[in-house]
Amino acid sequence: MDHEPWRLLVVDDNEDNRDMLSRRLERKGYAVTSAPDGRQALDKIAAGSVDLVILDIMMPGMSGIEVLSVLRKTHTTADLPVIMATSKTESEDVVGALETGANDYVTKPIDLPVLIARIEAQLRGRKKTTTAPPAPPGPEEPVPGRIEPGMVLAGQYRLDRPLGSGCFGCVYMAHDLKLKRDVAVKILHGSMARLPDVRARFEREAIASC
Repeated sequence: MDHEPWRLLVVDDNEDNRDMLSRRLERKGYAVTSAPDGRQALDKIAAGSVDLVILDIMMPGMSGIEVLSVLRKTHTTADLPVIMATSKTESEDVVGALETGANDYVTKPIDLPVLIARIEAQLRGRKKTTTAPPAPPGPEEPVPGRIEPGMVLAGQYRLDRPLGSGCFGCVYMAHDLKLKRDVAVKILHGSMARLPDVRARFEREAIASC
């Protein structure tokens, strides 16, 4: 290619599939990065280094359809083309993906020449963006949305240390400043908090815990 290569993101929980497709696309001149799950895919897209996404549907934790639903809240089909690449072949799967905002749909095993033709069709006519993502704030500036030890949530819960994290959120050991006792605080990832069904499940878990 006589210009900066297009940046593709391959999202698939199967490492062999992910690596094989990435290598074959790189040999065709694309700059390829990959992600094993939806959460990492959203993080890479948020960093602003992706021109097109090749997205599996069946993944643990967060399905490709859920990832697509989150993306379409902030990126149009023209801004960020998404091609679903999956073994799901039923017509309702195809229709559901396209209605959610997929640009195209290919089934596994993937025919590489066909996939490349569809990638080129989505990128044709688009201008290559070379704008780097905004520089991070300096050390004295707070980063909006960042959760870290020492923060006080709702004026009551001081976060002390992380206990664990997953696709949906993270859990912190915290201290209740009003009741003077240690508690565990679970915090949804920002992308998950935008999904109504995930929020409802989170609220049900909180009520059950109480």
